[in-house]
Amino acid sequence: MIGHGHDASCFDVPAVSKPPKICNVQCAICGARFPSLNELGPHMFKRHHVKSLIRNKIATTHCLYCLKEFSTRTRIHDHIAYRSKVCLRYYLSCVSDCDPDHVASLESTEAARVKELRASGRKVLFHPVRAFVLPGPRPVPLPPLEDNAI
Repeated sequence: MIGHGHDASCFDVPAVSKPPKICNVQCAICGARFPSLNELGPHMFKRHHVKSLIRNKIATTHCLYCLKEFSTRTRIHDHIAYRSKVCLRYYLSCVSDCDPDHVASLESTEAARVKELRASGRKVLFHPVRAFVLPGPRPVPLPPLEDNAI
């Protein structure tokens, strides 16, 4: 008996087993599987030194889906990765990765630009020209999302 008329069995909590994680996201480099893109990202950086899956798909400063022109790769990456889910879906499903040497060249150019900005006291995203929309036809709209998709 444990005080006030209760016995120990009232406080026993049955062991609940967690369901196994479904690993449906695979690393394109080593084949390791993960339950979500959120877990794949840190793996890509730690194991393969890849900063972002999206950065490998960005070769220009304009968005291929919404046709917005940005002044830098940092700004277009910010747009695709964090601000536009539609553009993110388009890049993940329809745009192939760029040549790794080309990406490395773009990254080093961007790093030099950031270094100059910081030396002049400017913020990383500074650019005197604002984003604007390019004229031209847009890609066909993507089909609706499934329940567990991005």
